[in-house]
Amino acid sequence: MKKVWIVSEFFAPEETATAHILTKIANHISDYYDVNVITGPAFYENNKSKEYYDVFIQETLSKVNVQRVSNTNLDKNRLITRILRFIILTLKLTMKLGKNVLKRYAVCIVSNPAPL
Repeated sequence: MKKVWIVSEFFAPEETATAHILTKIANHISDYYDVNVITGPAFYENNKSKEYYDVFIQETLSKVNVQRVSNTNLDKNRLITRILRFIILTLKLTMKLGKNVLKRYAVCIVSNPAPL
């Protein structure tokens, strides 16, 4: 079965539009492909501790293998730390993508984070 990789800042259980749409797409194409997702930490909008986020580093939702990068635990409500979070998340997603994805795999990257 051919592998498809999806890379996004958000994925289920997030409730953003991006997460919702990508989750539906991933679940649908998982009937035909081996679907893997590289995404940011779960529960982005909630103020949970780093340990809470790290519980969800790797999981399977339906038939979709989800690999999450760890949380930075920086305040997303302050401009400087929000920028740092964005840069760190982009670097973590890029490194995980480079480590796991071979050239022969199909990759879907959405607009967030934009530098990807």
